[in-house]
Order: sequence, then structure tokens, then C-alpha cells
Amino acid sequence: MRRSLGACALIMLLGAAVSPALAQYEEDKPSKLSVSIGVFRPSGSALRNDGSSTWKALSVGYNLRMNEMGRPDTRITIERTADRESRFDGNLTAISCVKLWHKKDPEPRGPYFGMGAGVYLLKAEKAPDLFLLGGEEHSGTKFGFSLIGGYNFNGNWFAELRYNSVSKLAPGVDFSGLTLYVGVGQLF
Repeated sequence: MRRSLGACALIMLLGAAVSPALAQYEEDKPSKLSVSIGVFRPSGSALRNDGSSTWKALSVGYNLRMNEMGRPDTRITIERTADRESRFDGNLTAISCVKLWHKKDPEPRGPYFGMGAGVYLLKAEKAPDLFLLGGEEHSGTKFGFSLIGGYNFNGNWFAELRYNSVSKLAPGVDFSGLTLYVGVGQLF
């Protein structure tokens, strides 16, 4: 319960911090920031069996470069995905550089695609149960890549499906998976 309240407080704090940052830009000028929340489904069966099948996710993006139509071209993204069950604690933190492609139409709505690469900090810890003498803990840093497909509903709201591919941390401990994000950030 405490973690849920903490997560809600963090999301509200980020929303309060991003709103003035987004307001400083005129409607025709793009924002540098985007914030999105979502759910992550890991590919690794050990992560789904020990934890829940869907994890909470938060992503903050900073637009480095815009294309000729004023849309984000290159973005730095920080993702945080975590799950905590009664005997399992797992998390993924990713820092990646993403290249985006938008349709050529001047209409702000529409699909976009992207791909990126970055560094993934991973941790999975399983507490001991009655039949085991000790628990298991795996942590490490891996390189990975992501494939992105998204849709801009207007200049501020978007939805994004992201597949992260990360090499296995240990046998059965695979942090690759799909994340569905809903976000805010003036993308046009």
C-alpha cells in the first residue's frame, strides 16, 4: 500500500513539474519534455511466474532534435519499470537514445515509428520460501535496443507501444518485453 501511494505521489509530482514546463511553449513551438505512464509485460517466464504478469512503467523523454516539420527527430528517454510482489522485487531502468519517424502530413495527428539503443540496469530478487535455504538475486547492466510504434492523438497526447530487447540476465531471467505507454508532451 505504501509503494502504491508513493508511486501515485511521484506521478502527481512529475505531472505538476511538467505542466509549467509545457506551458512555457507557445502552441506552435514544440516542447522538449514528454512524460508517459504504462504497463510492461516481461518476456521472461521466471519474471512473470515470480512476480506479476504486468509491471508498472514510467518514462520521461527529452527531445534533442526536431525535423523540418518541427516534430521530434531524436529523443533521450529514461524508463523505469518495476514490480514488487510478496516475495519478488524486480526493476528495469533504461537510458536510451531514440530516433523517430513521422508521416509527412502537416496534420498533428497520426502514427510514428522509432528505434533506439541504450543501457539497461536490471535487478530481480526472489525472497527465500519455506523449502529453500536462500533466495535468488540477479542484477547487472546490459545493452539493448527498442522498437517503437505510436500514435499522436493531437499535439499533446500520445500512445506508444515499445518492445525492449535485452540479453538474458540469467537463465530464465529475461527483461525483454512489451510496454504500452500513454503520455503527454507537446510532440508537434
